[in-house]
This record gives sequence, structure tokens and C-alpha cells, in this order.
Amino acid sequence: MRQKWIISAALTVMACSPNSIGEQALMEEDGISFQPVSAKPLPDLSVPRGGHKTLVLDGEITVFGGHTDGFRPLRTAEYFADGAWHTVEMMYLHDESATTLLPDGKVMLLGGCPEPFGIGQSWSVEVYDRATHSFSSSCILDRKRTRASALALPDGKVIVSGNWYADDAIGMYQPPTGFAHVKETSQQRAVPFLIPSADSDVLVFGSEGTRGEVLDGQVDRLKGASFHVPLLDQWRILVSDMNCSAQERQIASYTYLFVAQNQADSTYALLKLDNDTFSLLETDHPLPPNGIDASPIIYSGFLQVNRPERTAWIQGFDAAGRLYLVEIDYDAALEGNAAALKFYYLNPTEDKPIPLTIARLTSNGEFILAGGMGYTLSEEGLSCTNFKVCSSVYRLSTHGPEKKALSWWWAALFILLAGIPLILRLLRRPPVETEEAEKTPEKPSTDLMSRIDALMQEQQLFRNSRLKLSDVAAALGTNITYISACINGQAGMSFNDYVMTYRIRYAQRLMRENPGIKLQQVGEDAGFTNERTFYRSFKKITGLTPGQWKESL
Repeated sequence: MRQKWIISAALTVMACSPNSIGEQALMEEDGISFQPVSAKPLPDLSVPRGGHKTLVLDGEITVFGGHTDGFRPLRTAEYFADGAWHTVEMMYLHDESATTLLPDGKVMLLGGCPEPFGIGQSWSVEVYDRATHSFSSSCILDRKRTRASALALPDGKVIVSGNWYADDAIGMYQPPTGFAHVKETSQQRAVPFLIPSADSDVLVFGSEGTRGEVLDGQVDRLKGASFHVPLLDQWRILVSDMNCSAQERQIASYTYLFVAQNQADSTYALLKLDNDTFSLLETDHPLPPNGIDASPIIYSGFLQVNRPERTAWIQGFDAAGRLYLVEIDYDAALEGNAAALKFYYLNPTEDKPIPLTIARLTSNGEFILAGGMGYTLSEEGLSCTNFKVCSSVYRLSTHGPEKKALSWWWAALFILLAGIPLILRLLRRPPVETEEAEKTPEKPSTDLMSRIDALMQEQQLFRNSRLKLSDVAAALGTNITYISACINGQAGMSFNDYVMTYRIRYAQRLMRENPGIKLQQVGEDAGFTNERTFYRSFKKITGLTPGQWKESL
């Protein structure tokens, strides 16, 4: 039964495939243009891997666990540095495990198959420290799990849910005590989505059961009661064993994107989740059902957002072994317009296989393919197996072949050299003019405001008692003038008042959820420098002292 799922998952859930290096032609099918992807081979992994997790940690490619040829689980990880792969011993076996990035930058690995052939579940939890390239034991899960999902919260807690051929429920890790059962779920799910919503709640949902069955649109909450979404009965949100984090799907404050398939006609579309409301995302083109040579495209549920570029990416492949990438310009959708789509493809190559695995987005907008299931191409199409996996690694770019980029570099250099006299004249201008130009604020942007709100809500920067405008500007890659103008224009208040309102709301939540908590601790946890400032600010906003407000509960 397990092996049956593995084969079908490779053909319906995982997204990717093979390679044509430096192809120039732009191809069209059904009126949609497909642009070529350039691919650069990197050194092979130290050992072939499938069922592993690939992450890019501060620019460093790292793969965790999985299984190798013969469907044998691995107890190693690898990271790419100085042009080579380096192997690190893990403490446990993690094949088909869950991973989540902790607030301190470390990675937690949870559960997975402890036996060959993708059999069983495990209790194991360990933490990877990128700074030391080492693993340490953490605790054990609330129950044995495999094909689970995990979500780290800003306060250090970790939510876990999902299982495979075993019972599912929601569990929570609370440092330093460990994992404990929280509540039962309305449905038994595999690799569910764990998505933060307003009021510090988490939504839990998915379309695949613990035995591969298709589920309806029931959504659970970490704190509240479950609810039903009729749209999810019609549109099945695709899952992926390489499930990306909620943050990787987020396009605005509490707003996320998903890939879905229509249960009636098998067409694909994008869904948007805004807090707890699901809707279809309007796009300027439908997701094409067919690719090059009219080959049907099978899309993955994996979706990644590139925030600096304000785009999102999904992936797919066809029976000929081609990889497809779809770029989603979601900025227009945030303004109520149709999101613009662009389409890319990568052909197979015979000299070095490109495996079936997820292409992980890097910070510079490229993609990394590392390891994955092996496959063969025949007249019947694409067939794959977990018993023969790949060690190939590729760096993919949608910006065109490297030699084309190099030509642009030379052109830019020529223009720069030709313009040196003009540059020298500009440098001689009085410095006051330059300073005035830098101080000219841009028009307040609703998108920038949503990014500031998301930063406060997700990373809780307001809890830093020494938080400054420059800290927010640095986190968002802009300057303090733009941040200040945006908050004044969009929120209608100063930066200090804006931060204070977040601190007050957080203090109110602490008192509401922890009746016995001391007021001094409330003020400190919310980010106030001292108790006097806390009392004065709280009464300014609410009209009551913290003690009076607490008694009113």
C-alpha cells in the first residue's frame, strides 16, 4: 500500500523534472508563450537521495535525510559550501519528515519513516544549527508521525499535525517541556497546511487523508471550532511532501496562495486565503493544462513567494520529463486586478539526468534542484521509482542563459566607462542637493504598509524595547524616510504611536490568556522599557490602567 502511494505521488504531487541547457527559443502552445530556463550543473550530492528536504539557509543549500538507492533511509544531511558538498551525521532517520525554521534560525526535523521502503512512523525530533553544522536531540513527538507538517510560532512554540497510515491530531511543542497533545482534528490528514490567521490562531486543512483518500473542505482551528468551506469541496488544494512554510506562501498580511485542482474537470487554478476566507485568484491567463507539444502538465502543490520581486512561483512537469515554472505577479491582485502569469520550461537532457524533485527558490531569485527520484522515459511516458534515486544538482535561472547575462554585463560596463565624465561632474555637485533628494519620501504605499504590518504581526518586532525606525527599514530593505511617511500616511499616526498600539494589543492578549500573570511581566513581554511607561501608554489608549482593564475581564 505504501509503495502504491509512492509511485502515484511522484506522478501527481511532486513537481519537476529534466533539463535543456541554454535553450533560446520561445515556444507557444494554445496561445501561451513558454520561455526557456537555463540550467547549470553543480557537483553531485555525496549520496543519491529521495524523500529528503531541501532548504536554503542564509544562502547555503542544505539537504536533510531521505532515502537512497534500494529505498534505504539515510541518517545524514549535506550542505554546499566552497564548491563542494559536506556531509553531517544526523541523530535519527528522517525520511518523509516534517521541517520548520525556528525563530532563532535553527531547523527542527520531526518524525519520518524509520524503516526501509517508506514504512512506519517515528517519535524522533532533532534540531540543526547552521552556524555549527551540527544536530542536537530535542525531545520526542506527541505521537509517532510521518508525512506531518510543522509550524514554528514567534514565541518558540511549534505546532505539528498530520500522519500517514496512523492517527492524526494537533500537537504542540512548548520549550522546554516538549510536545503534548492539544486537540483532535475533524479529519485525519497527511501533510496538512498549517496557516497563521488573525487573533493568534492557526488554520489546519488539507485535501489528502492519512491513507491517500480525498478529503472535503473542512478546516480546523488550533483554538476555535472547525468550519466548512464549500469552495474546497469543488477545488482540491494540492499538497506536497516538500510542503513549503506558511511564510513562503504569504503575499500580504494573513494572505496566502495555494494551487488547486477542480474535482469536476481536473483544471488547475490558484486560490487565495485572506485570514479565514478562501477565494479563486483572478489571473490574466488560466494555468495551461498542456505544455510543449500539447503534453498535459501535472502541477505540484508547492508554491514559493519571492518578496523582493513581488512574485510567486509554482511548478509542474509533463510525461516527457519537462519541468515547468509559472511566475505569478501578485501585486496587481492585491489591488483588486488580475495577477499576471509568465510561463517557463526546461527540457530533459541525456548527458546528465535532472531528477524529479522540488526546485527550491534561492534569495537571488534562482532555483536549486538537488537529488530526487529517478525516472525513465519510454513510449508510455514517464515512470519513476524510489529504489533508484538521483544525486544530480542543478542551479536554474529564468533570467536567460549565463552568456546572455554576460553580454549585458559588458554592455553595462561600456556605458559606465563612456559616462565617467558625466559621473565626475555629478559628484562635484553640492552635497546638500543629494541629501535633499534622499529625503524626498515616496508616495505612501498600501503594499509597503501591509509589509510593515506583516513584520509586526509575524516577527513581533514591537516586543523589542529598543526598536527604531532604522530596524524596520533594514528588515524591509528600504529607508527610514519611506517607513515614516508610509505609517503617517496609511496608519495616520507616528511610528512611536504605531508601535505602542501593537504593544498594548499584545499586553491585552497576555492578560486575557494568562489571568494570573503579573503586570510587570506583561509590560516587559510587550516591549515597554519600564512599568511607568507601560501604565501611561496603556491608559492613553484604553482609558484604563492595566489593573483596571484586567479587573474588567
